Amino acid sequence: MNKLSIKEAFGSAWKIFSTNVWIFVGSTAFIGAVSFISDKISNDKGLFDFIIGLATAVLLWWLYIGFIRMAMTAHAGGSISFEMLFGEKGTTLWHYIVAVILSAISVLIGLVLLIVPGIMLQIGLMFVPFLILDKNMQPVAALKESWRLTKGYKWKLFGFLCILILVNIAGILAAFVGLLVSIPLSLLVLTYVYRQLEKGVQMEPVASVSTQ
Repeated sequence: MNKLSIKEAFGSAWKIFSTNVWIFVGSTAFIGAVSFISDKISNDKGLFDFIIGLATAVLLWWLYIGFIRMAMTAHAGGSISFEMLFGEKGTTLWHYIVAVILSAISVLIGLVLLIVPGIMLQIGLMFVPFLILDKNMQPVAALKESWRLTKGYKWKLFGFLCILILVNIAGILAAFVGLLVSIPLSLLVLTYVYRQLEKGVQMEPVASVSTQ
């Protein structure tokens, strides 16, 4: 069986990103701007701040699942556009919100028990939004399927995520402008990994990146 390496994941992600660079950069900048503006508007701790924060969270979740849809479409070789950020239905958003809440509760319980179980739970549920969009799954079914997909690969996925964190730290150090590249690139890497796991492709150890 073929194996998935970090080099392959980043190579595929970079090829897709470079082909659609302005759409991905523009979408990332727009989502970041929405988040920044909401922070500036809600500068007190009263009811108004709570309402703005809640509305912004829902808006950002809606934009985020549109962003994931964009990455999945581009990965499949389809045509993407900026308007895809605003294309997800209310039912999809609702399923995602419920899944986020259930995931957060599960991870919180894991963190309360011990740090490692919490991290493993977070990794095991990382593909929930992909499954909701790709398979139109209900929240609980998506949580179960994400856990199944990552079974036996959680430590390797942890290594992947550590590398993505370093990539985004580099983006922050580059006067935050680098995040316009590192954020969509990271999403495309995760999309690639999701598709490969879905196909049953095994994952190589993270250290393999230095030997290929």
